[in-house]
Amino acid sequence: MTVICSRFDPTRTLLATVEVALDAHHLRVQSVVASQSSVSASLAFDRHTKATSTSWIPYKNEFVVAVGTAKGAVQLFSPTHNRVELQLATPSGLAVSDFYFCDYTQRGYCADVGGNIYEYNVNTAKLVSQFKVADVLPTPEPIKRIGSVSVSGKAYLLLASHSVYMVSADDHTLTKTFPGHVEPIECLVSVSEDVFVTSAHGDRFINVYSVVKGGTSQVLVASRPVADFALGDSDGRSVLVARGDDGTLDVFNDWAASGETSVQQKPNKKRRRGGPVVPSKQSSAHFKVVRPPQQVSSPADADLAIIAATVDGSQILYSWMESATIPHFNRVKWFDNDSYSMDGEVEFSQSKPTTKSIDHHNNQGHDIAATKHYTEANTIISDGNNLRDLDNVSDDDEGESLAEKLEKLHPNTTTSKAKPAAKMGGKNAATLSIVLSQSLRNNDHSLLEVVLGNRDPEVIKNTIAKLDSSLAVTLLDRLSERIQRQATKFDQLNFWLKWIIIIHGAVLASMPNLAVKLSSLHAVLIKKADTMPRLLELQGRLTLLYHQQGLKREILTSQDDDVLGDASDVEYIEALEDGEGSDYDMDEEEEDDFEDGEGGIADIELEDEDIEADDVEEEEMGFSDVEADA
Repeated sequence: MTVICSRFDPTRTLLATVEVALDAHHLRVQSVVASQSSVSASLAFDRHTKATSTSWIPYKNEFVVAVGTAKGAVQLFSPTHNRVELQLATPSGLAVSDFYFCDYTQRGYCADVGGNIYEYNVNTAKLVSQFKVADVLPTPEPIKRIGSVSVSGKAYLLLASHSVYMVSADDHTLTKTFPGHVEPIECLVSVSEDVFVTSAHGDRFINVYSVVKGGTSQVLVASRPVADFALGDSDGRSVLVARGDDGTLDVFNDWAASGETSVQQKPNKKRRRGGPVVPSKQSSAHFKVVRPPQQVSSPADADLAIIAATVDGSQILYSWMESATIPHFNRVKWFDNDSYSMDGEVEFSQSKPTTKSIDHHNNQGHDIAATKHYTEANTIISDGNNLRDLDNVSDDDEGESLAEKLEKLHPNTTTSKAKPAAKMGGKNAATLSIVLSQSLRNNDHSLLEVVLGNRDPEVIKNTIAKLDSSLAVTLLDRLSERIQRQATKFDQLNFWLKWIIIIHGAVLASMPNLAVKLSSLHAVLIKKADTMPRLLELQGRLTLLYHQQGLKREILTSQDDDVLGDASDVEYIEALEDGEGSDYDMDEEEEDDFEDGEGGIADIELEDEDIEADDVEEEEMGFSDVEADA
């Protein structure tokens, strides 16, 4: 499992990571502090959907993860509810390079690889405006990161590629251009209305820009290429923590103060012509996490790579992976007792965590924390009049009413036959609709699995008929998720899909952004429909073979009937002696033939070869030793 992106939320209580496992991307959100109310949520993408950007944005009184995908969509994932709250689709459908929420305009801005910038109202999921970078910038470049600043109460967007372009958020006009990096910019953070900081891919330099000066005010030099960085302050002191691509941290104490040039050079004419000298500053401390020597089995296990770092007050919060799958967290002070506590090379020894296995079941296999000895996930919910499992109710008497039993006792009495009573074992559709609504509103997957386990078509039809139309789209999403995970459940869930479309089809067709909401279900059905031509071709071949076999049987049956009909017209007579009987019969047959022939021709002698030929022909047809009646 490989971590390709990681972000702490603004409250420093959650960590969002995008991981690659089995060629599929997964988003996981984990609480920093494990407690009873800790969050552990995940979102799995299909193999054709790749996460291209990750950021935290405010949405409805909470912070959600905005994940940009390679299919041109931005999904807002809520860790609290463990679901995608909103999906923003770009008109171009190109891969999203960044999604940024501007606090000044309260709008979300999305950039794709095609050089398009989209402005969204996040609360209503409405596309407000859009423009092309080629229409604004002198040289069109793909935008990698988006930021914002405010100058004199007016909001401006910072579009970062190799350089940083300051564009008005209202009329989308270019105001300033800041010189950037040689490589594309990977991280952009706005510090104040006048200062913002950038770092590039594979670059050790962190540029600090001043909007008022219109250029670079300071350059911070790290010891390793910078992957990302975080800013913080405490008691008037500032710090910048840069995470290198090797999993170590460079700490810059008091970075906001004017830096000192790392190398003093004499001014010359070329430098005066090139502009003023930009001050640079080296890192104050280099921090890394290592294993104790007694726990190191190979050189690769000596150092622990830090996957994310941020500044929380006077502490640096960082995270690393144990067993390549479990994130762990720790804090270290960068400021203590009115002084900086990190300087030079700093190594922190981190031992392997001790995991103690806890048995949650007793000797009989029951959960020790459960009040009942049954598994709720496998419990079938039914109404109170289900008597099929009672021992005192026999199967023979279950379908007979009292009137039918009395009629059996007195068969001669003429009484009006009562209508048979219905069985008590039927399920109540109203109860299933209430349970289904409960499971969809509360996102209870185990309860929903129990309801979807019902296979009675009549109960499914009545349940869908009484279901609220607003929950139909949610139910379709849940069904598509189950079909994607387990393709064998398609036959079981086919009845649910059928009646949802039949009963709630008119309401679903009137909903906005229906294609986006049902994209996952559409992909599942398209995949199922791809096998239809091959199945039809196989059905045609089997039908052809079936008809060929039937035709062969008819031909063989007709031939057998013809042979039996010809044989019934011939009378077989056993000859007295083989030699004499055959000669006598042949002579007599020849006499009769010539006597009955036309023209009255007689005394004609046949040659021996003709007689032998006739005898052979009769023996081959099965008519040897046959004498016709005179």
